[in-house]
Amino acid sequence: MQEEYTEETWPTQKWPNFSFREIACRETGLCFIDPDLMNRLQDLRELCGFALIVTSAYRAPTHTAERDKSTPGTHTQGLAVDLQVSGAAAFIVLVEALQLEFTGIGVQQKGEHRTRFLHLDISTAGARPTLFSY
Repeated sequence: MQEEYTEETWPTQKWPNFSFREIACRETGLCFIDPDLMNRLQDLRELCGFALIVTSAYRAPTHTAERDKSTPGTHTQGLAVDLQVSGAAAFIVLVEALQLEFTGIGVQQKGEHRTRFLHLDISTAGARPTLFSY
């Protein structure tokens, strides 16, 4: 269940490797995120042993990537995060994410390395677990 956070209420001690600004919606600054997602993300960071670059986490329903969808995506529900990662690091993240039981894993590993990413979510809607490519 998602909870609302602000910069002042962000639990830095609980999730020391992730800042409010990287998790909040890039377009609105709002942040409604599921603590279970963040707990798994923090565990993932610790298991991987290297920084995880968040390119998208919470997205408000009015976000450019969400507003035209017929059904709100997992990002609007505070259940998903996209990580910029490629190569051997992407493989490590994928293996550890499976161990942490992320239920949705999207893989985009074509093109320039800076545009490659993994989508991780903890949704229980639909057929889960699921693995998909972009």
